[in-house]
Amino acid sequence: DSSLDIDAYTEEIFRRLLSVANDAALTPSEQDTYDYWMKIARDNYCVMDYERKQARAEGHAEGLAEGRQESALEIAARLKAQNIATDIIVTCTGLTAEAVAAL
Repeated sequence: DSSLDIDAYTEEIFRRLLSVANDAALTPSEQDTYDYWMKIARDNYCVMDYERKQARAEGHAEGLAEGRQESALEIAARLKAQNIATDIIVTCTGLTAEAVAAL
């Protein structure tokens, strides 16, 4: 029956109410065990979330560095094609004289 459709928010509220009701039915020992494992699960989630953010930040930094290097090489190649002196290209791009000579 389409009149009984429940949106996601309402469904989540009922899911949480059921969880609370189930938790209230636990014995003190079961509650301690449940709390222990929930703490481990939350800790693991936080560690993984932190690691994921760190990996993303490191990947972003590496990508930027690679992009800068590629850009410097492209600029150096264009400058070299215009017969600009190697020492000027090195100063302007930050590349080594060997990298410029290899172009």
